[in-house]
Amino acid sequence: APWNPVVNGKVFTMAVKGDTLYAGGVFTVVNSTSRSNLAAVRISTGTNVNWSAAFANDTVRCMSLNSGRLYVGGDFTQMNGAIRARGASFTVSNHALTSWAPNTNGPVRSIVATGTAVYIGGSFTLVNGFTVRNRLAAFPPTTNTPQAWNPNANGVVRAMALLGTSL
Repeated sequence: APWNPVVNGKVFTMAVKGDTLYAGGVFTVVNSTSRSNLAAVRISTGTNVNWSAAFANDTVRCMSLNSGRLYVGGDFTQMNGAIRARGASFTVSNHALTSWAPNTNGPVRSIVATGTAVYIGGSFTLVNGFTVRNRLAAFPPTTNTPQAWNPNANGVVRAMALLGTSL
């Protein structure tokens, strides 16, 4: 097939919305254009999607799409120069960085977004600087206040899946 986007590093996560494939990982160039660990390409052509806010200062490890937003997690502490400690979201319609920022003290390795919650898993023990959440936490899709859900995992969470209403 003629579809052949060229990435100069590792891609750890992908998500698809319509004709757009979002990719995250450890890379600096996609299709000869500077991209910092986060990019979007057209599925139909393999060409880059214009996305000015896609600058993560470290690894992007996971992503999830829901309700018109792309949620990303990883090792980064900034997204397009704004403080986003290991979690961030973008509107899908115009790729604008939103104010959603769970701010964890360790990497986010898995993320699952629903219409009512965004679940994050990883190796963190705190969210928002002071709320204890051992490796699992849930946030509303548009605010930064952690939900009461607190399963207190005793090891690193690297993957999650949603089946009906069960995580």
